[in-house]
Amino acid sequence: MKTRWHVWLLWIGEAENRIILTAVILGTAITWLLAGLLAVAGGEQKQLSEQVLRFHVLASSDSEEDQALKLQVRDAVIAYLEPCLRQSESVEETRAFIATHLPQITDVASRSLQRAGSSENVQVMLGVSDFPTKYYGSVALPAGRYEALRIEIGQAQGQNWWCVMFPSLCFVDETQPDAMDAQLEENLPEAQNDLIHEPRSFRFKLIEWYHALFD
Repeated sequence: MKTRWHVWLLWIGEAENRIILTAVILGTAITWLLAGLLAVAGGEQKQLSEQVLRFHVLASSDSEEDQALKLQVRDAVIAYLEPCLRQSESVEETRAFIATHLPQITDVASRSLQRAGSSENVQVMLGVSDFPTKYYGSVALPAGRYEALRIEIGQAQGQNWWCVMFPSLCFVDETQPDAMDAQLEENLPEAQNDLIHEPRSFRFKLIEWYHALFD
């Protein structure tokens, strides 16, 4: 015959089992929810990266001289590319022009260094690189993998400079947000345009978390 004590112990045991089962179910549901959200975030970053081509210049070091050289190379290359790419109508058009003019871009960068009296070597390439979250004027690109025109000066260990080659923000003063917004609205789908204007949104943060976990 069961005593009240035995009944009480059985009830506690059943309650503990119910709590454990509930916790397992909730934990599984939350895990699947987060996995789904992160998968969506990864897809959004990929969609954005397919619409964007970046420009990335890495200085040899953080010395004042090397940082100045970085900006000289940047200015020379932008001046060379601007007449041809300011009115580019697609990322494919921009990519094709850069890919077929890498030797010329390398020459422009090298001559810029020579004019400054520098003997540093320079490497120019077009490829996919990992980027942290970057801010440019009124917009931000979330962390992730993006295609970029990449220029490495010397050891390429210094602070870098970047902009967006397509849409052609490199040729727009970042202190003129209206001009930047016009370029973005014309060349990016609405969903991606909204994303890069909302760096504090949960949607944006999810992409950053995805990159931190999986890229």
